[in-house]
Amino acid sequence: MGTARGTHTVPQGAAMPTSTRHAVAAPFAAHDDWRLDARCATEPPDDFFPIGEGPAAQQQARRAKGVCQECPVREQCLEWALAADVRHGVFGGLDEGERMALRMPRPRGGG
Repeated sequence: MGTARGTHTVPQGAAMPTSTRHAVAAPFAAHDDWRLDARCATEPPDDFFPIGEGPAAQQQARRAKGVCQECPVREQCLEWALAADVRHGVFGGLDEGERMALRMPRPRGGG
C-alpha cells in the first residue's frame, strides 16, 4: 500500500522530495546524505509527481525536470531511483517512463 500525497498515491518505500531540508534528512540513512543537497528539497513535493498524461501533467514534468537539470546530485538521485525501482514521479531528471526504458534490456546487435 502506498502513502497518499495530495490526490495521488506514492508506492510504499518510495521516498519523496520534501519541501524542507530538515524533513528530508530525518528518515534516511547516513549514506543518503546526498539528498541534503538536492534542489528539489526546497520545492513543493507534488511538483515532482504529475498526475495523468495531459498537457498540464507534461508541463509539470518539464518544470520538475528543469529543477533536476540544475541539481548537483542529479546522478545520485537517478541511481537511487533506478536501484529502488521507483515507479512514479520525476527523479534524477527522468520520469517513470524514461526510467523504465533505461531498465529494459536492449536488443543485442547480431550479424
